[in-house]
Amino acid sequence: MEESAYYADIILPITSGFEMETVYMRRDDRAIRWQQQVVPPVGESKPDWHIWIELAHATAKLDKRNPPQYWQDNFPASWKDYRHLWATFVANTPGMAGMTQQRLSERSEPLRWPCPTVEHPGVSTLYLDHPS
Repeated sequence: MEESAYYADIILPITSGFEMETVYMRRDDRAIRWQQQVVPPVGESKPDWHIWIELAHATAKLDKRNPPQYWQDNFPASWKDYRHLWATFVANTPGMAGMTQQRLSERSEPLRWPCPTVEHPGVSTLYLDHPS
């Protein structure tokens, strides 16, 4: 653990990038690739989205203003399957619509967003009309 963890009241066991199926994005050039799980999670560790979903479902039991369905609808348990979570994200993000799990998995090179359709090649340079 990092030194700061010793000062925490709660430590959440998050998996490393090798312990989960997910997408990996390089921030410097918006390149996204599908990343397969390489090793099983260590101990009780979980991907961070599992923890957020479980936290929302626990909150659903305690929330006095919203019915449990509010939390369950906004953080569905089906999102624990990252493929389903990614498909939902892509379906609701027009600039990412071409970045399906299948397409990303089949590529040896990453794909750069925006990529609005599955036929779109992705955009290597963002804001060509901008002087930056």
